[in-house]
Order: sequence, then structure tokens, then C-alpha cells
Amino acid sequence: MSHISIAREAVTLLGGRSDHPLSAVAGGVSRYLKEENYERLSHIYESCLGFSLRLGEFLRQEILGKDQALSDLGAFSMAPMSFMTLSEAKDTVILRGGLGQELDRFTPDRIFQKIGLHRESWSYEPFAYIQNRSGGPELKDQVGLQAIFHDRCFFVGPLARLNQDTALTPLAEEERQRLLRDRGPLPRFDLSSAFWSLFLELLQAAEKMAELYKKENLTGPEIRNIPTEMGREGQAALESPKGLIYHHYRVDKKGLVTDIAVLDTVTENNALRCLLTQNTAEIALTKKQTTQEMKNFLELVLLPF
Repeated sequence: MSHISIAREAVTLLGGRSDHPLSAVAGGVSRYLKEENYERLSHIYESCLGFSLRLGEFLRQEILGKDQALSDLGAFSMAPMSFMTLSEAKDTVILRGGLGQELDRFTPDRIFQKIGLHRESWSYEPFAYIQNRSGGPELKDQVGLQAIFHDRCFFVGPLARLNQDTALTPLAEEERQRLLRDRGPLPRFDLSSAFWSLFLELLQAAEKMAELYKKENLTGPEIRNIPTEMGREGQAALESPKGLIYHHYRVDKKGLVTDIAVLDTVTENNALRCLLTQNTAEIALTKKQTTQEMKNFLELVLLPF
């Protein structure tokens, strides 16, 4: 909790406040950093990086290792499912199947041509699915969800990124290789690997802080170039902590949003979370667990997603 607190402090120093930063304006940022902030940011990244390394050792020895506190998570696996990530190098969305094979590769602006939304009366959230897979027919409202759960649904997030590619930083890649040696090749769909993926991304974030928070990377002659004209349409895809997000906006001549389309992680992971909930309930019935025991385990199962 202490390191969450100082990480939020770093965001506040850079953005004016930790939630919905204030300093970002059209063309750049609104202010320079104060001189004392550079030293404080360096202390923050050093502390966060040191903590991440200690946490990894603790997880290996006490929590997720063999015969340790949560070692039974390794026995809980979901069925192989397609997963989607964003390739930073080429600004390309990559869709892979349950065996890790590449199914499709496309630019973010084609996401809604590739991904459809299916609604069920019992879920407030729609289910994202892969359209036109294997040349099959499009889904209609009357088609049951079971027809698309394993064949057309996919998931996003840390485990999808772990299965997709190498880590972006040296220490995180070192931990990733250790995971592969201990647990086998990719893709992984067991719950303990999902928790390891959370740790790998925490370590990666701390390494990137160390790179970004150096004074020479935060100082420059100009902090803002005011735009001279305004576009009418904008779109972007990015990897958030919970997975890939896509936004598409249209604005009027005053810059007011007139149309928006969003694909977020709640919709993309809705099918996976429903499947995990069903599996957890079936295990609870088999083991004759109490309702509270089932709820406790379900909280662990859903946490990485």
C-alpha cells in the first residue's frame, strides 16, 4: 500500500492530481516541473523497483511456489481461448487462437469490422466475439451464447500479453523466462500463470518508471506546441493495465463530441469471467463447499481478469 501511495504521488507531481490529471492540454502539458520534483521522482522509482524485486522473491517462495499458500491455483485452468493484444512496434492488433497461432492481424481502425457484440438477457454487459471466423454465419439474437463461448470469444489483459510476446524490459523478461522454465511453454491458461502475469507487469512498470523519471527525459526547451487547426475525427487503441481499449470519436466544428464508439476490457472479458464463474460454481458443488468458501475462491479466480 505504501508503494501504491508513492506511485500515485508521482502521478500527482506530473499531472496535478492522481485521478484525471490536469496538466495535459492540447499540444503538450501546461507547466514545467519544479526543481525539487526531479529528485523526488528518482526516489520514487528506486523505491518501486526495489519493492518489485522483493515482491517477486516473496511470491516465488511463499505464495505461488510448489506446496505453498496458493499452489492449488495451478490446478485451476480455463479452456484455451483466443486472445487479443496490441503490437506496439507496428500499431497493429493481433488476434491469436488457443494454441497461440496467429488468426488475424489488422489496424485498430478495423476493430469494429472484426469484432462484434452479442447480447444476452441475463447480462447487462454485451459479449465481444470474433466476426466471420472460419467463414461461419453471423450471430443473431436468437443464437445461444454457448455457440460462441469457445469458438469465437476472446480475452485481453496481462495474461494475453504474457502469451503474446516478450516483455518490454530486461528484468521482466528475465522473470518471464523463469516462469516458462518452471511451468512450461506458452500459451498458458492456468490461474497461477495469470497471477504471475500481474507481477510481471508490475515489475515492467517499475522498470519503465526508472527510465521515464530521469531528469533528462522530463526536461526540454518547449512543453507545448499549440495546434493551429482541429480535426473532426479521432481514434486510438492502447493497452491499458486491464487490456486493449479502443476509442473512436467524431466532433463538430466547435470540438464537441457528436459520436463515440468504445470497446473496453469489461466487454472483451465478459465471456471469460462468466466461464470462470461457472467453473468455480461447479467445483464448489463437487467439493461441497459453503457459499462463502465459493465466493472467496471466486474472488481469487476473477482477480487477474
